Formats: sequence, C-alpha cells, structure tokens
Amino acid sequence: FNQEPSQTVADALLQPERADDAVIERLLAKASDRLSLFTAPASISQIMDIPDDSYLSVIEVVRRNVPFLV
Repeated sequence: FNQEPSQTVADALLQPERADDAVIERLLAKASDRLSLFTAPASISQIMDIPDDSYLSVIEVVRRNVPFLV
C-alpha cells in the first residue's frame, strides 16, 4: 500500500492513555475509499516492552472508529 504516516501503531501502544478517537483517526492511513490502514513502523530499531493492556486499550478505541477491524 506504500503508506508512510508520521505516526504508527507503536505510538499508540506506547501511550495508550492518549489513544482517543482523534488520535486513532490521525493514525489511520487512508489507502482507498473503503480501506484505512493502522500502520506499523517501517523498521524497529529497539525492542519495545508493551504491556498486554496497551493492546487491548488501543484495539477498543479502534473498534469504536471503524466498521470492521481485521
């Protein structure tokens, strides 16, 4: 899909308390009229220790903002 967003899912996972509807909307890269991508970093330069709760919090906010989540 050749997307290069300024922020990625890693940003949301590292600060899940800031992942509100507006932040998630900015993180979704529009690939087409019917497809938006929640992108990953292009490269991982460091190991990130992300708590399980962070994933659950971010997924919950994403689900509120999109009709389907895969």
